[in-house]
Amino acid sequence: TLIFHPSPRRTPQQTLLSALFYLLPTSPKPLYFKMRINMSALAFSALAGTAAADASLRAGSVAEASPLSAVHEWGTYISCQGSDGAILAGVHHEEQALPDFVHTRAESLKTDGSDDGLDWSPVAGTATEVTQKMETPVIYFYSDSTEDINVSVDVSFPEGITSHLYPNAQTNVPAIGEVTETAGGFTSWDVTVKAAGVQLDVPEVDEDNIWAPSRRVDANFVAGDNDEADRLIFYRGVGRFDLDLHASSDSDKSVLTLSNTDDSVDVPASFALETDGYSRGRVVALGSVAAGSTASTPLSDDARSLSGEWLPYAEYETRASVLLESSLRDAGLYPLEARAMVDTWTHSYFQTPGVRVLYVAPRSWVDTVLPITVEPTPEELERAFVGRVEVLLAGEEEALLQAVRRGSSWDTIESRMGRFAEPWLRRLSTLATEAGDDKAAARCLARADELA
Repeated sequence: TLIFHPSPRRTPQQTLLSALFYLLPTSPKPLYFKMRINMSALAFSALAGTAAADASLRAGSVAEASPLSAVHEWGTYISCQGSDGAILAGVHHEEQALPDFVHTRAESLKTDGSDDGLDWSPVAGTATEVTQKMETPVIYFYSDSTEDINVSVDVSFPEGITSHLYPNAQTNVPAIGEVTETAGGFTSWDVTVKAAGVQLDVPEVDEDNIWAPSRRVDANFVAGDNDEADRLIFYRGVGRFDLDLHASSDSDKSVLTLSNTDDSVDVPASFALETDGYSRGRVVALGSVAAGSTASTPLSDDARSLSGEWLPYAEYETRASVLLESSLRDAGLYPLEARAMVDTWTHSYFQTPGVRVLYVAPRSWVDTVLPITVEPTPEELERAFVGRVEVLLAGEEEALLQAVRRGSSWDTIESRMGRFAEPWLRRLSTLATEAGDDKAAARCLARADELA
């Protein structure tokens, strides 16, 4: 008895083709069989798309299916925006340490979380500045093949450069030591996707390491050169570009507004989060932001925090995780992949003090920022990226600038900024200049340059 069910890893057309194959007089099958296809799940539109294939099959010509049933990728990119919604330079600083087997553009990888992995020093206001930090794109490969598959992956980064990789790539340009601008990146891997069920030894990491959650999937193992292996291809980079979602705030109106300036595509999901990092948090689901439209949420009276209910820390983190995981599944990730991404970024997304906006990037934005080619072409290619905007609210800007004017210590001021101290200080310098306070402006700018 042969029973065909729709598969989450196959399109309706592919399932129908499998069924048609068993109808061929020459196809191997039992003496008797029963075929059951759920037409409501396959969708009638699939029939039109397979009419030509049906005719071709009856004529004796069968197209060869890809050995890769699916390739899935998830990742995140970070920017900082002041109350005016303008993007800020200086976001290349690291927060969580990567394992020491990861390759970087620097000579070696420090494992204390302080290493940006770059072979150049970004300078704000120049072509070498960094306004976006592309973190942990990982690529998974799925195949039922009983044989290994040689796979080539090319990722272009027109307005950025790849800084970290594993396994190592065959090509990563610009060449080390030759960076003149944060642009022109191109990375190429030739790897072996192992046959279904084959396992490889991979570098050990602690369970609480940022690397560990990304392996909790059922993807095929991947082998690179020099015995490097994992369940994925990993890369990270920095860029100098802006996207079309901006978060602005107004101290007079006490409102946070998300503006989608792309007139052609909706942002499918967005959230505003706030936490003190240990006891409580807020989650505001802002939903889809339509093309060329806005979404907003109230702020506190002093415009220094979100408005609404404070949740106990555990409840806040659970609610934020569930909302994001559901959105990632809607974007095309398998359940294990969505959970892996959320677990990877729980500390950074949900536990880091401050106010931030998370949103699922439209696929067209991802393909523009990071064009990708996979050979052999997979039957399915899904890419789900989360944009993270660290938000400096209008009221918090005013409070920080007052602290600078009072001569408060940098330790005190920067304790509220974390690894984003450089971009925040550049924003405060601009505000002080606009207010005619040259002394405060110079102090902030000098400190930002020290941190760069």
